[in-house]
Amino acid sequence: MTVLFSYKFYTITVTNIQRRISFTVSTIQDIDKVWVAEEIIVFPKVISNEGGGYDAFTGIYTVPHNGVYVFACHLASFDSGFIAKIVVDGVPKVGIPVAFDNTSTSSRGAAGNTVVVSLQQGDQVWVAHVIGGALWTHAYFPYSTFSGFLLG
Repeated sequence: MTVLFSYKFYTITVTNIQRRISFTVSTIQDIDKVWVAEEIIVFPKVISNEGGGYDAFTGIYTVPHNGVYVFACHLASFDSGFIAKIVVDGVPKVGIPVAFDNTSTSSRGAAGNTVVVSLQQGDQVWVAHVIGGALWTHAYFPYSTFSGFLLG
């Protein structure tokens, strides 16, 4: 994009305007339930949402501009293992396998993964449940988060 500003005898040309596109969202309470197959994990607490791509009601990030994006998800679980995946337009990209110590009576585990993908405006990205039951978090400093940003 090129923008031309003129005032009397001065002309300024600005090219490649940087778009600030990023988000970080989190869970707000422990989630211990029976999940539906491929259920989208909704992260209702919006920490930041530059560009407005994340929908806190559906858990889906809709890409506002073409480009290369980085997405990361970190999950914490208690008393069970948990596996999720980062999905782009219905295609799984990376898995997030939370392991736990089954010899302990109050086991906790955490895992994360990151993916870099080239996307087009309107593409959708989300985190989907694969197996397991319980996500662990803390209201004041969340453990389970989903983030993304546009490179460059």
